[in-house]
This record gives sequence, C-alpha cells and structure tokens, in this order.
Amino acid sequence: MSLSFSPIKNGKRGSGCKGFTLVELLISISILTLLSMMAFPAFNNLYASTKPEEAAINVEEELLVARNFASSGYNDSDYGLYFDISEIGADRIIRYKGGSYADRIAAADIVTALDESIDITTTFFGNEINFANGTGAPANTGYVDIGYTGTSTGRISINEYGIILSD
Repeated sequence: MSLSFSPIKNGKRGSGCKGFTLVELLISISILTLLSMMAFPAFNNLYASTKPEEAAINVEEELLVARNFASSGYNDSDYGLYFDISEIGADRIIRYKGGSYADRIAAADIVTALDESIDITTTFFGNEINFANGTGAPANTGYVDIGYTGTSTGRISINEYGIILSD
C-alpha cells in the first residue's frame, strides 16, 4: 500500500493510479484519533485498578522475605516490617534488621514506597511486625488492610505461627 497523490480529473482518479487522496488520509487520521481518545480512559481505569493488587503483592512479598530471613537465621538476627503510614505523602514499607524498628540497624533498611493513592492500615502495635531469629515466629499477630483512595480492597493477616494469609 503506497501513499501517492494522483491527479483527479473530472472527479475521478486517473486510470491505473493507486494511492489515497489527501481527504481520505485526513478522514482516516481523524477517525483513528477519535477512537484512541475514547479508548484512553478505559485503559487508564484498568491501570488504576491494578495499583491495590500491586501494593498487596509488595506487602506480602516483604512479609515473606522478613519471616524467611528470620526463620533461616540469616545474619543471626530478627527481621521485621515497619509500615510508615503518612497522612500527606506516599506510605512506605520498611524491612528492617533487628529486634524492633526502634532498635534496628538502619543501614540494613530496605524501603519500598507505595503509590500515593494507596492507603494502608494495620492492627500491629506500633505499625510493625517482627519475626524471631531461628523460628520466624511473629512478635504479635494482626493484619494489614490495603485500600485505594479510601476503599478497602484487600487484607493480609499473620497468625500466631507466622503464616501469612491474603484475602
């Protein structure tokens, strides 16, 4: 398919000439533009709807890593997660090495920032969960609720055995 402009005589193209006229090209481009403008909001909503699931995956993955590090005795230390819940900006998840967030080794912190539209709430005392060295047993039990712009969309809970369950 070639794009060539052929002379039009008497309202018809010359015989044997192939290609599109300028008007045909402009109409095709305008139709494609309208279709893409209608499709953009649908794709944007699809992207926004995946943010809570992505945040839930991040939280669950960090919980598993902290528990596995502690239960395997990695670096002979306890490990935990601190949920830095911000009223202004993005919430953060901080995986720390140590017996508590206050007594952690700050140089070993791994910080995961969540999207600003994600809301996190926890029932953990001090917004932290700590796993014991060698056993991986949690210091407390509770759950993390993950929401998107004020609506709760998922819950990740930890029982007394350190089993992490997501709803």
